[in-house]
Parts: sequence; structure tokens; C-alpha cells
Amino acid sequence: MKHNDIYHHPVPYVTFHGVPDSITTTKDHMNQDETIAEIKLNELGFRIEKALLKSKPPAEIRVFVLGSSTIFNGIPLTMSIPGQIETCFRKNGMDNVQVYNFGFVSSVSGQELSLLVHLLSSYEPDVVVVYNGGNDVCLPTNFDPRPGFPYNFFAYESAMRRIRHEIVSNRFEWVLEGNGLDYDLGTLRTSCGYGTEEWEMDIAVKYIENTLKMARFARGCGFKLFTFLEPILF
Repeated sequence: MKHNDIYHHPVPYVTFHGVPDSITTTKDHMNQDETIAEIKLNELGFRIEKALLKSKPPAEIRVFVLGSSTIFNGIPLTMSIPGQIETCFRKNGMDNVQVYNFGFVSSVSGQELSLLVHLLSSYEPDVVVVYNGGNDVCLPTNFDPRPGFPYNFFAYESAMRRIRHEIVSNRFEWVLEGNGLDYDLGTLRTSCGYGTEEWEMDIAVKYIENTLKMARFARGCGFKLFTFLEPILF
């Protein structure tokens, strides 16, 4: 199914990821003529073009790559970071290594941790590579300011408060009218100490805590974990 926005489909625990079985179009910025290219998501909502069965074939070595748009992007899929990793394995004669792109746009480390625990561990990874950190740092500056919170999470909270209120009063006209949400970004920033040294430190601590939780989970499940903090020049 074709969508304009394939990136923020609501799901339990993870908050959102790509829309399952969806297609969108984008410009191929790697080519000078910027031709229009398709991006397809599989039945799980990720940029994976090959079959992914829960029961892993005996000879297959599975590498899952997690992150946000830096992992998700790349046209064609072979030009994404996971695609290039797989190409390196092929050049070295390791055809049994299959690399899967589990990047999803706007994600932060806590969502990637949830994805690993609640979905990806069921697919028997041998290696998980996590390349992230940029959104953990930059999203609180411009969107939901609370360290560690998903992209614009206050909108989800606000919508749920309105829905609960309307269920009690048995009125849903606001949904049909598209009326606004009841959040106040200024108040939210004040409440979490936006811009202070403590706020900045909390951003770093949340990221480190999530990374350590991934490491402990990986040891418990018996797969290798490699984590990389992506460059954040801005």
C-alpha cells in the first residue's frame, strides 16, 4: 500500500516504526538527476527485501542493524549501511551472512532497546549492531524535551488524555473536527530543566543506561552486540 508517511506507525512498547507492507517515493540524492526511487517496507514495517523467518536456517548467520534514519536511509537498499555491510561479507566469500536493516526514522535508544526485547530477539540474531545516539541528543532540543522520550511523545500523551475524557463524556466530536492537542511545550521544558547542565547530563545518562541494558540483554540471549555512537558534528 502506498503512503505519504511510512515512518511513524504506532506499535506497542516501541511507540512507532514503519508502516507494514507500505511503499513511498523519494528523490535519489546520490544521483545528479535526483531520480524518483521507491522505498518499500516489509510485513514487519522495516526496509527488508528478503524473507525473514523466525526459524533461522541452520547455516545462516544473522546480523541485525538498529538505528534511526542513518541506518534506514540509502538508495537503493544496498547503499544503506546494512546493505554495505552485507556487500563486504559477500566480497569476502561469506554468503551465509544475512544482514537485515531494522532502522526506523526518528527513533531513540530506548525505542531500539524495546524493539530488540519485544520483537527482534524472537528472530534469533547472531549479531546485533546498534548505530545511534544522534536523536537522543538532538530530539530533546526541538521536540519533546524530556531526555530519553520518543519523538513528540507529548502528542501521544495529549491525545490519550483527550480520548479518555471523551470516552467518559461519550463525545468524540473533537476527533472529527481535528481540534488541537492540549500540550504546552514551554511548560514541559520548564518542568524538565530544559537547557541546564543537569538536563544535558540526563540526556547522556539515559543513552548510556539504554546501551548497557542492551548489552545485558544480549548476554542473556547469547548474541553478540556492537554499539557505535554516531558522529554528531552539529
